[in-house]
Amino acid sequence: MREKLKVLFEDNHLLVVNKPTSVLVHSDDTGDITLLDAAKSYIKQKYSKPGDVFLHAVHRLDRPVSGCIILARTSKALSRMNESIKNREIEKKYICLTTAKIITESAQLTHWLKKDHNANKVEAKSRFKEGMKKTGWKKCLLDYQLVGSSGEKHMFEVSLETGRSHQIRAQMAKAGYPILGDLKYGGEKWSNPKALALHCVSLKFQHPVKKDEMHLNCLPKGQEWEFFIPLIKEEFKI
Repeated sequence: MREKLKVLFEDNHLLVVNKPTSVLVHSDDTGDITLLDAAKSYIKQKYSKPGDVFLHAVHRLDRPVSGCIILARTSKALSRMNESIKNREIEKKYICLTTAKIITESAQLTHWLKKDHNANKVEAKSRFKEGMKKTGWKKCLLDYQLVGSSGEKHMFEVSLETGRSHQIRAQMAKAGYPILGDLKYGGEKWSNPKALALHCVSLKFQHPVKKDEMHLNCLPKGQEWEFFIPLIKEEFKI
């Protein structure tokens, strides 16, 4: 990971960072340095920690996606944050860019999703049929709202009610708004071939130990986002 770790919040229990695009959260067959590798190195150096550093991701972002991500520094924090995830108590907001023609400026999307792990792609269906649950189809919901446009590019705010692999990518594409750079789901090419125009811009959650209400946000980086930065700052009070 070439970029310096961008820390949004840090204490003895949590480390929240802005994940760059094209960086893995967890290791895979490529052997590339991961966000967890970089974060562990950061903690080890800053606090002169001997031995292994305990650090686990509370949630995930796909490799080409950027934005806020929570890392737990203790087993207690990890357990409590996992419970918050399970109870849908962590509010995550995303922004994405598309070049598709606007049909509806806001809506709630309900689809049934199933992932093909060999192809690493999700199929989305609008209608439920008997027996779908038994074959791996899962109900998914999200809300989207148009925030603004620049020429042929349009920015949406997306809120998840469920958290599935590739959910935003698959549902937005099914609704007619494939994300810029997401060739797998019908999006147009982007200036950064290793990234998608999808960013986790905001997190709201209760601190697992102190019980404080946390509200953290971060801006996306890249030329395609430049026009939208003032809108993002205004919308999310950054």
